[in-house]
Amino acid sequence: MRKNRFYLALAAVLAAPMVQAQAPCDPAVTGAPPACMVGAWAGDSDMAARLEAFFATLPEDVRAMVTTPAGQSLFLQVGAAGQYVASPLNQSAEAVFSGDAGSAAMQIDVTTTGSTGRIYAAGADRLSFCAATGMANFTMSGGGMSESGSVPAMGAMGVAPVMRYACGDGTLRIMVDTPPPMGTVTYDLRRIDEAALPAALRGLLPAAP
Repeated sequence: MRKNRFYLALAAVLAAPMVQAQAPCDPAVTGAPPACMVGAWAGDSDMAARLEAFFATLPEDVRAMVTTPAGQSLFLQVGAAGQYVASPLNQSAEAVFSGDAGSAAMQIDVTTTGSTGRIYAAGADRLSFCAATGMANFTMSGGGMSESGSVPAMGAMGVAPVMRYACGDGTLRIMVDTPPPMGTVTYDLRRIDEAALPAALRGLLPAAP
């Protein structure tokens, strides 16, 4: 039972930086995004390194290692009115739980759906956003068990992350401040032509005005 609870918690940790919705979108709430964010973006993050920092704090009888699919890239489109669409992401980890009866290994895979919503400036370098769609689905196998399900967004877990941004010449950095020991997950993006967005991603949201 303890192992099962740990693996479920680990799945939630893997999903947390990937699905960051604070609340469902309320039509009465409006706001514009920073002008420098409008457009299409591609890049990656240091999520794997931040997850490794978290794994280093696990109890001595637990060992975990994160793996990131090769060539995975984050795509993001932000419209002038604040509509955004973000690409699906994948994250995996292998965990080994040791006890009196021996050890058991578990493979955990988390995949987010493409997410949509609104993003807008919240003062200084802060961002605020709401989600219209987006969840993380997980599968766990090994150690005598197999389970799958969905992990709620961070807001649903009672954690509303602080999001900060910095725009440069064709670059965008988004920083998501998650609780210790994981800390700040940083996304580094570069501006791309709208036509370079994957067709499946463009289909998630009507063309931005």
